[in-house]
Amino acid sequence: MAIMSVTGKEYTPGAIDAINTYYGRPDLTIAAPVADVWATVPPDRYAEHLATRFPHDLKSKKDVPQAVQLYRKILSKQPDNSVTIITVGYLRNVQNLLNSSPDKHSKLQGVELV
Repeated sequence: MAIMSVTGKEYTPGAIDAINTYYGRPDLTIAAPVADVWATVPPDRYAEHLATRFPHDLKSKKDVPQAVQLYRKILSKQPDNSVTIITVGYLRNVQNLLNSSPDKHSKLQGVELV
């Protein structure tokens, strides 16, 4: 349904889009967290390489939705027990989803929505 980047680094969404494009899924929605909690970590050269050298249509990190908001939107539209969330790496997006408050997508708290 979507891919949520765990980092807010500039090139990560573009790299994900390049991989999705290569594998025939160019329209799969990509989201990222609002802030990059690893901002002091050196740039991800692999992501930069993919995002700048391989075909994809995502122009900028600014063009992707916020991860928790996209999680809430998707989950609010699906029947109970019909979505499997797979995580690789840090669980910050899932943590933020679980701690999220009601919004325009759902009147449920994050834990209730999940």
